[in-house]
Amino acid sequence: IVGASYSSNSKIAAHASTMYEIPMISYQSSTTAISDTNYFPFLFRTIPIDDLQAIALKNLLVELKLTYIALFYDSSSYGEGLKEMLVKDQKGPDKVCLLDGGFKMSLNPEYSYEEEVEKIIQDKSIGAIAVFGYKGDLDKVKAALNKTKTRSIDDYIWIASDGWAQFDTDPGLEKVIGTTFSASILADFSEFYNRTMEKLIDNKPSYHKN
Repeated sequence: IVGASYSSNSKIAAHASTMYEIPMISYQSSTTAISDTNYFPFLFRTIPIDDLQAIALKNLLVELKLTYIALFYDSSSYGEGLKEMLVKDQKGPDKVCLLDGGFKMSLNPEYSYEEEVEKIIQDKSIGAIAVFGYKGDLDKVKAALNKTKTRSIDDYIWIASDGWAQFDTDPGLEKVIGTTFSASILADFSEFYNRTMEKLIDNKPSYHKN
């Protein structure tokens, strides 16, 4: 089985694959929660874990002296895992502090973040807003901030997780830093893929009704 994309979906599917002892390879599930081979002995992945991303983001924030930020994080294991790793084992001056301990994104699609944004605006020490989630999560936070008349999205530096950092052409943001994984085209892969598909089609069994 190839997939799934989201870590939460991979966790559910992996229980079924384990039951039938079918190997499962995810190309995008990055949460540390699926690293436990006792629970997921048949689940593999081709992408690094979120811990590495969180460490890189934390080092970047400390280097830029952005150690007091507002954080919105997705309510899945992806967002919560990144948030927990960001503030884990903090000692000395090199630590990142979060306004109100961070804001968990609501599962309600109609929920607006005007109350959370108002807290950010009131705290003049906040110069950066992090969104550990996906493009849809970012759009909701931007929409809430755009409704205000005292601050704009350009007044803040935006911290991106890889869930939306790949959308680096967002026309509404000018100051964005974050992490993402680069992809490269494997030489001759298209030819290999086409040959494989041709063989599968040629060897496809036919069924006839008696």
